[in-house]
Amino acid sequence: MGANFVIQSIGLKAHADGSVDERWAKSAFSQARHAIAAIDQAKLTQISDEHGIAYHDVEGYQRDLQKCLAEVEQAVLGDHRQAAIVDGGGGIVLLLAGGMSWGDPPTELFEAISRLHEANVLPDARREQS
Repeated sequence: MGANFVIQSIGLKAHADGSVDERWAKSAFSQARHAIAAIDQAKLTQISDEHGIAYHDVEGYQRDLQKCLAEVEQAVLGDHRQAAIVDGGGGIVLLLAGGMSWGDPPTELFEAISRLHEANVLPDARREQS
C-alpha cells in the first residue's frame, strides 16, 4: 500500500486584501457551535450510517466536535503550524490542512476539518457562492 497526498479545506469569506473576514468567520463558528449542540441521537445515527463509522454517545461526539471546532478556529483566527490560508478566488480564502497519508489522517487539523465536514456543522463560504 502506498502513500497518498491528501488535503482538506474550508472556504472562508475574505476582505479585498485577501485576509480572512473575521466577522464572517466568528459568525460561522457560532453557527457551528449551535449546530453541534443540536445533534441528537437521530442525527448521530444518520452521520454514522452515511460515513460507515460507529458513533454511539451523543455527548461524547459533541465534545469531540467542539474540540475540532476549537482547533479550526485557532487555525483561522490565530496561528496553527498545520494550516495554510490561500486565495480561493471570488472573495474567498481557503483554510488548508493535509499531508502524506498511509490511510490515517496526516495531521490533527486535517482530522478536525474532516470531522466537521462529516457532521456538516460548519458553514463553508464556497457553498454560499452557488
